[in-house]
Amino acid sequence: MKNQSRIHLTIILIVFVVVVLLHVIQTTPTKPIWLVATMSHYSPKAKRRRLMIRETYQRLTNPLSSIATTRFILGEPPTPSHLESLIQENNTYGDIIILPIPENPHTANTIKPITFLSSLLTTTPTSATLHFKSR
Repeated sequence: MKNQSRIHLTIILIVFVVVVLLHVIQTTPTKPIWLVATMSHYSPKAKRRRLMIRETYQRLTNPLSSIATTRFILGEPPTPSHLESLIQENNTYGDIIILPIPENPHTANTIKPITFLSSLLTTTPTSATLHFKSR
């Protein structure tokens, strides 16, 4: 009996959350209010990871796109060919932010997130100095 009550309570909770989310989606301004920032890298392996995230997580959260936006955060790539590859990728997806810091292991988990968060305080997420143009 207790398990059945828990199941009913869980179902009620899920329905409540869905109703609240639908209400939020319908009453939210056109600009997203949540930012999902994923630290990334310019390597081919990181590019494959970005594609996997776009094809899974972003597709699953598409109904929430009016309240959330996803961006991939990178440091400056080391070569012009890496930069050109990122420009092409961003022209397709419009979700890459390149920070004015070198991309290396020393900055990846400390300086990059701090730089990104501090740049949010001084620029808008659509600023040309912060990332490429959005789609």
